[in-house]
This record gives sequence, structure tokens and C-alpha cells, in this order.
Amino acid sequence: MRIEVAKPATRLARAVRSRVIRAEAVHRAESNHHLIRISKPPRAPYIARFKRSAVKAPAGWANPPIRAMPSATGPDRMQNLRKNIRTLIGIADHKSRDHRKFYPWGFAMNGQTSRLEAVRQMIFAAEIARIIETGTYRGTTTEWFAQFGLPVETVETDERVFAFSKARLSRFPNVAIHLGSSVPFLRSRLADANINDRVLFYLDAHWENSLPLREELQIIFTHHPNSVIVIDDFQVRDDNGYHYDDYGPDRALTLDYVERSNLPAYHAFYPATPSEQETGARSGWIVLTPDPAIAERLRTIPLLRTI
Repeated sequence: MRIEVAKPATRLARAVRSRVIRAEAVHRAESNHHLIRISKPPRAPYIARFKRSAVKAPAGWANPPIRAMPSATGPDRMQNLRKNIRTLIGIADHKSRDHRKFYPWGFAMNGQTSRLEAVRQMIFAAEIARIIETGTYRGTTTEWFAQFGLPVETVETDERVFAFSKARLSRFPNVAIHLGSSVPFLRSRLADANINDRVLFYLDAHWENSLPLREELQIIFTHHPNSVIVIDDFQVRDDNGYHYDDYGPDRALTLDYVERSNLPAYHAFYPATPSEQETGARSGWIVLTPDPAIAERLRTIPLLRTI
């Protein structure tokens, strides 16, 4: 196994490199053996002092037991090593204070000021009680949500950006960040949720080979219809200036994809701001709600238009 590590530039980076080198050495030494850890007895002068003071040394010190530690299989060991390395790199990213890592898309919600204002108005018009986000990434949008003072929960699958965002969001007591897949997270979280709470779901966990959106929507519609759902990277049918994610047949974030998801009746809204008047990355988005009462409130927001 060979893991390439960039030349360290900081004390923390050097520590990360040292950990990686030690991990490589351990892996080579233990590739065909189980890990055996032996408890070391105290040095002889220390036991001698016990004898001189007529105090017996604790049982087992003179003849320490040999304990066999559980040993992971080769693939599991490698997977754990990769996770630990990515976690350390994430912490180093946070310590670097690199502006590009904190704001990779300019600002929250891809730096799209019209979308930010629309979501702000939705939070107050719909009287949102809590916010749940899937796909934390660097925590830029999560940090913006946190400043409303509402309970915020977010979930991320990647160890590196999870470690980064956990450090970034640690100053917000109203934010809980989880490591894991969005689908089991939503399933377990909504099973015990207060159905009377109006929740804003911000769905952004889709990326390359991972497209959990259909399952996310089915769980939300089943367990918490009293909600507003915002989906990032979504096609705006009549405005090609907004880009969207397309991962192949039946894997494009479009209204057709949603319509094939076997969902109950819902109300849908596109952004009213034309793409040429938007700022930032100009990524498309859509708003869904199964609740007719919430839909009536959303229709009062001029930055949204009914589909």
C-alpha cells in the first residue's frame, strides 16, 4: 500500500503526515498477523520501592497478561485507515483557514442572492420550526441556516468534509451534524419527529454516483408531509440559464424524475427570478410541499412562481 501525502506546510500537516507514515508501517508489519498487545510491567526500581515500603504491588504487575486485541480483516483495516486519514485532512483543512475551502461556491446556496432571500421568506411565511439538510459538504449553507436560531440538523457521508464542517459549526449550539447516508438518517430521524413541527428540508446529498433524492422524497412525504422541501441543482424547465444535475437515464434532477417517484399530491414552485438576474453559480432549484395550507402561504412570496 502506498499513500501519497502532500508536502506538509503547517505543524498540523506534519502531524498528519507522521500519522500516515506510522499507519503504513503498522499495516506492513501486521499484514499477515493478528495484533497482539502486551501490557508492560513497571520498571524494576518501581517494584523495588514497593518491597522496601512493605506494600504489595498490584496483582498482575509482575506477570502481566497477554491480551489478544480484535483484528480487522485486510479490506476493513484499509477502509478504516482511509477514513482516519480523510478525517485528519478535514481537520487540517479547517485549521488552514483557506477562504476557498470555507466558501467553495462563493457563499451559501451557491452564492445565489435571490434564492437566499426566497428561502428566508419561506422560513417566516411557513412558520418553519426546524431545518433538516442532506449533504452538508463544507457547511456553508448550514452556517447560514444556523443564524436563524432554529434547530438545524445536517448529514454528510464524506469523512473529510464532515470533519471540516463539524469544526466549523461547533460554535452553533443549535446545529447537530451527523456522519452517514441521508436515507437511513431521514428514516430514523423522522420516525420519532413531532408531526406538528413544520420542517424545511434542504436536499443536496446528490453527487455523481449517489442519487438518493427519490428515496429522500418518499420518506419525507410518508412521515412528515407538514413540510417545505427545497431541492438544489434542479432543472428549471423554461429557463436554460439555470444548470442542473444530470447523471443519465432516470437520473436527471427534473420534474419528470419527481413525477415518476410515486409521491402523493404536492404543490411545486420554481424561482421567479430569471437566471440572468441571479448571482453566483446559477444552479436551478425547486420547492415542493404536500401541504395545501403551506402552499397557500408560499404563493404570497413574489420570488416563487407556481408550476
